[in-house]
Amino acid sequence: MYKIKYINFWNDIGNTQGRWFTRFIEENLNVKLIEIQNDNLTPDIVISSCFGNLNNINKYKNVKLKIFFYGENLNLYPQFNNFENLYDIFDLIIGFKNTDREKKIFRLPLWMIYYPFYNMNTHANILNYIQSEYSKNIKNKKSNCCLVSKHDSGGQRTKIYNEVVKYCEIFCPSNFKKNCNAIGKNVKDKLDFLKKFKYNICPENSKFEGYFTEKIFHSLESGCIPIYWGVELPEKNIINEKCYCFVDVDNEKNLKTQIKYLFENTDNFICENIFIKDSEKVVKTYYDDIINQIKYILK
Repeated sequence: MYKIKYINFWNDIGNTQGRWFTRFIEENLNVKLIEIQNDNLTPDIVISSCFGNLNNINKYKNVKLKIFFYGENLNLYPQFNNFENLYDIFDLIIGFKNTDREKKIFRLPLWMIYYPFYNMNTHANILNYIQSEYSKNIKNKKSNCCLVSKHDSGGQRTKIYNEVVKYCEIFCPSNFKKNCNAIGKNVKDKLDFLKKFKYNICPENSKFEGYFTEKIFHSLESGCIPIYWGVELPEKNIINEKCYCFVDVDNEKNLKTQIKYLFENTDNFICENIFIKDSEKVVKTYYDDIINQIKYILK
């Protein structure tokens, strides 16, 4: 049995992001974890994110395992964006960057912890689940579009919206361009809403090395054709690039051409398989690399 502590994390440590790591360690190490909040108790494992003060980790110098997990663009959290500093403090640095074992950096992108899967079982695994939901939900869609977002701080959503609205109606239930009834705040509410639409405008908020969040995966899971923008093609070793429309928001001419092609050739974006060959091996490596490190440290 190990005691685990979350710091600088999302407000509710029992939420998807926090609880995922607890279950991941429990299921793969066959151990029991107790999540603690009492500062008078000494944890065995500390997991920090970037929502707070990096100095909060100082009181946990003698714990068995210290993990830093960043599910956000660290350019927006400069206190946590010095990887040499993180290397000196933590045993594992987990997030969007490609795995570099010598620097204790391991890839586990944010989208993976939105799903209750903790390894790559043959049948019940994250990719099979998303594929099955896509295959079910892609059918019999009306030709309309949605956009779920609180803001557009980078301006990319506005650019995409202004082109897409020339071809179909766009429903926006959140703060940005709100024009229909609001939806609930949990993930299920969002997915239930997306399932109604053929297209979903779902760009990332910003660019960061390897930064692909849940946005395109929620869109695919719901059977939408994602209209996507990010640092590069999303998870190009996993996702079939034919099942989404990647747009260039920095070039107006390209953006117009890409959106026009999408609406004139929609059937080309509906794929039997949304994941490419060997995608399961890629995701399995993400899981295995991290759990092997944790086993080695805790042994």
